[in-house]
Amino acid sequence: MIITSWLFIPGNNARALKKIDAQLQADYFIIDLEDAVPLAEKSETRKNVQDFMTNHPTSKDIYLRINSIDSLLYEDDLNKISIELFKGIILSKCEDAKQVKIIENLLVKQSVAPNIIPLIETVQGYYHLQEILQETSVERIAFGAIDMANEFNISGENLINNPLLNDMRIQMALLSRRFNKQPPLDAPCIFIDKLDVLQQESEFAKKIGYYGKLAIHPKQLEIIANAFSLSEEELKLAKEIVEVYEQNNYKTISYKNIMIDTPVYLRMKKLLNL
Repeated sequence: MIITSWLFIPGNNARALKKIDAQLQADYFIIDLEDAVPLAEKSETRKNVQDFMTNHPTSKDIYLRINSIDSLLYEDDLNKISIELFKGIILSKCEDAKQVKIIENLLVKQSVAPNIIPLIETVQGYYHLQEILQETSVERIAFGAIDMANEFNISGENLINNPLLNDMRIQMALLSRRFNKQPPLDAPCIFIDKLDVLQQESEFAKKIGYYGKLAIHPKQLEIIANAFSLSEEELKLAKEIVEVYEQNNYKTISYKNIMIDTPVYLRMKKLLNL
């Protein structure tokens, strides 16, 4: 199954939390305890999130984004909220495998199976990417492009189609494949009203092997879903290619101006399985 959209919900926004089950059409939800919540509201937000998760059971898959290790707030995040109610943990500003281990050990102590998605948002995290991806508790990584851009003083229009950030996207896709992880999640587009930029970012991410993108506003969900989902035409062609190749006894053949050999066949099979 292709999971396309992951929507952040501020943990201190009770009204938005209540929309998760009925009104918001994301594949996954991420309740945010980090950037969206001012320091003075962290404690009260944890209580509100705990109350919501306890009293509003849902069939939706929900992750919890906790504060970074360096913030020293992560322990309260994990100890004062029932983590077993969540699909997994989003680790903010993950910088090395040691930080993943810290979270993993805390989860194990609570008898929670570790399922961690590190956010790669710093140069330090980027250069420790290989060791992070070797952790068994890591199912995939996610790109935090805005914090990364801040390290290089990149802002405004320079964020759009930035070659440095795009190169990092490519490397994250390559290394995720090398270490047999799920495809990474692309960073959210901060230009909420520039839907053309969101479309451009989503199309680029799909081209380099991403299967989904983080969202910070509900209006972004439809574009993300359309960009990453397979169309009926794509599925129909994939099915035809698989059938033609098998009927030709797995020999190379041309079909609709496409040269079909084993790699093409396996790619089409993979699309149908997704």
